[in-house]
Amino acid sequence: MPCLGDAARTELEDFALECARTLIDRKAQGFFTTLLQIWAEVGVDPVEMINSLQREAGDITRDLPKGRRLGPVQGFVIPTLRRCGLLSERVAAHFHGFLRENFGGAVVGEDVDEFLRYLPALPADTAAWVLGELQ
Repeated sequence: MPCLGDAARTELEDFALECARTLIDRKAQGFFTTLLQIWAEVGVDPVEMINSLQREAGDITRDLPKGRRLGPVQGFVIPTLRRCGLLSERVAAHFHGFLRENFGGAVVGEDVDEFLRYLPALPADTAAWVLGELQ
């Protein structure tokens, strides 16, 4: 993204951040609201499910090694943004903040520096890797 000016780069960074937040942030309305509706439709009490997850969060993540990625946002989206030059310190701090609120420090790291250290490196030919062409 070297051809972008500062304002355009900031706008694109913010767009990517909000897209990711909408997908996984417990405080975001879109995806999470739909998930709660689906749970209720199949007979799962959403309130009890959330309360149970909150009560057991420490037990669930206690033995996870630092840096373990639980999904495509930390394992692919954020590393791709970094490769494209769209992961400034400002945006990395926002990603770390809402991921830590949702998954805890044992998963994403206790601070932004640790979070960035544990992001995986993508293969040089990411397209071939995604298509399963690399061994």
